[in-house]
Amino acid sequence: MLKRLVVFYTLLLTPFSSSWAISFTPFGPHGEGGFINGQTFFFNDDGAVFELDAFLNIEGLDLNGGAIGTSAQFSFDPLPPGLTFDFSPSLSSDLTDLNLTYTFSNTTTEAFPNIKFFSFLDTDIAESISPFNEFGQAFGTIGSGAADSAPDSWEIDEPGFLFGDIFVNLLLGTLDNTNAIPQTFPEDVSMALGFDLGNLNPLETITVDIFLSEDSDFIGDFFLTQEDLNPLSLASITMSGQSSIQQNSIPEPNTWLLLTTGLIALGGILTKKK
Repeated sequence: MLKRLVVFYTLLLTPFSSSWAISFTPFGPHGEGGFINGQTFFFNDDGAVFELDAFLNIEGLDLNGGAIGTSAQFSFDPLPPGLTFDFSPSLSSDLTDLNLTYTFSNTTTEAFPNIKFFSFLDTDIAESISPFNEFGQAFGTIGSGAADSAPDSWEIDEPGFLFGDIFVNLLLGTLDNTNAIPQTFPEDVSMALGFDLGNLNPLETITVDIFLSEDSDFIGDFFLTQEDLNPLSLASITMSGQSSIQQNSIPEPNTWLLLTTGLIALGGILTKKK
């Protein structure tokens, strides 16, 4: 109820405009956004973001220190030493698409095993009209692990204020690939995408792009949507994403051996010439 009152008054105080645009104030230092994180973030004028956050799960590591599960929630929990992180948002020229780029690099000498990344979005559409008439849909085919760039898991659910378990699942590091808020059962919608990224080896870099659109654009072969049943609502949200791994090449031991042998031989030749 508190969430709904907050969003209701936020929408009342926001000037109305019929333009299609995504607008936001600066994100937090770890890419967190939405009202709960001190940010104003809108899809059109009646789609108010209550919370945007990311989660990271690494096999064998407890990243949240006593909370449910072991996933780090970026707005609260530090990432492990040696795992560097960068976040950058990019808004399209027509202001209808927002790409959020999350980059991770391993600066240690050991691999981080079986990394999973999750993006969570809780947006309220036309909350001042009705808080109970949103629904979500899933389209396309999910990925099959670290070998491809597609999301490997997803969930559409009530965000946990009443009956939803999406937030618990994010902390556990396992989304359930189900839609608990279809058009036949409208409610308060939140959405999440998950990526199985595999091992992050030393000197490797992983990039995850989360693509948010209010004019139905998407990247890849799988996406989620959130809409409102009220015909007066102007906002609709599409959420998609892709991942990639950059492998920084390290010379093999044989390469080092050949290079060293060549340099020694060259030094011997130059010495003889003197």
